[in-house]
Amino acid sequence: MLAGAGEASFDVALIGPGQQFQDFELFAKEGSSHWTLTGVNAGIDNFTVTGGLLTVDGSLPNAVFAVTGGTLGGTGIVGPTTVMAGGILAPGDSIGTFTVNGAFTLDAGAIFEVEANALGQADKVIVTGTVNLSGAVLREPIVERRHLIEEDGRADPAIHLSSDCDLACWPRTATTSRAPNMTAAPATTWC
Repeated sequence: MLAGAGEASFDVALIGPGQQFQDFELFAKEGSSHWTLTGVNAGIDNFTVTGGLLTVDGSLPNAVFAVTGGTLGGTGIVGPTTVMAGGILAPGDSIGTFTVNGAFTLDAGAIFEVEANALGQADKVIVTGTVNLSGAVLREPIVERRHLIEEDGRADPAIHLSSDCDLACWPRTATTSRAPNMTAAPATTWC
């Protein structure tokens, strides 16, 4: 359990048989603290985020993430991820790429927080499985025609904002190109 206040980091490679930390039954981030996970560990299978900020800059490719509150971010790799109402996904450690190894779901009431810069660069999520968007909220400054979510490493079915949006354009409209395994609606309104 990662909790408390303040900021700290932890190398997930130290968890598992023969390592310094063994026999964990629960992996969770709660409270107002900011924890950064580094290292590689394919043995962690479930992780819950209920509060604060969890930055994954390492690789937990098999860890199924459930974000029910707080923020999940970073430039690392995680397993299938569901962000529920009240949860936030904020890829990057500034502008960067977050990878989901499996299905990616943003439920209604979830927030997808994106940073962009004047050079046209923006945070994004690469998804190796299916993408399911259920009315989540996009929180970003200006993003014009930038691919924010890539499915199976292809930008073609990515979600992007229409090119006529600027800071004064609210609500924003996102469009999707349909892929055979993409479950997102053809058009989604983002606030």
